[in-house]
Amino acid sequence: MARPRFHKTDPAKQAAILQAAAKEFAKVGYEGASVNRILEAAGLSKGGFYYYFDDKADLAATVLLWAYKDLFSIYDRIQIPDDPARFWDAIGGFTRESLAMLEQTPYANELISRLGHAFANDKDLAKRMLESIAAPMATLTALWRRGQEIGAVRSDLPVPVLISLVQSTKEALTRAFIPEGKVLSHDELDRFTRIHLDMVRRICAPAEEKPA
Repeated sequence: MARPRFHKTDPAKQAAILQAAAKEFAKVGYEGASVNRILEAAGLSKGGFYYYFDDKADLAATVLLWAYKDLFSIYDRIQIPDDPARFWDAIGGFTRESLAMLEQTPYANELISRLGHAFANDKDLAKRMLESIAAPMATLTALWRRGQEIGAVRSDLPVPVLISLVQSTKEALTRAFIPEGKVLSHDELDRFTRIHLDMVRRICAPAEEKPA
């Protein structure tokens, strides 16, 4: 993630760097992205870059978090019903709202596709991203625990295990649906999201009891 001094600098300068980086990552992906091209587009020196970031991976994590910032802001607004039958409807509604919000972000499909592929295949990148979203992850953990309390989420596995399984499923689907260089269309992204949500429900919902 970006060093604290990046978040203290002029907001216009922050925006110029993030927009230049987002455009570069969206166009050519993580491996193909050139820090020099980003610096030129943002009007930033190489010394300035390393003043704010450790390396390209830190920049990529910061850009992806920036693209998701509006999505994370709705986590605290999730209303979990007490009725277990309506729990997954609420999760589905949140997922659809998240997708609609992401698509309003510049280069959203390209960023999600290309950086998503990179994060799914590079454990170091994935670790940096997870470390940067501690607060949203705490909210997500509370959501799954609430699901267990009302009987909508299986309770035979700890919540951290469920979250890990869900994340691993998303990474596997990303590798299958988004090979390097591919950008999902709106319909493909919608299908990817629906399949992922279906898999999440299959993993996390309580198993149906079989008749004796």
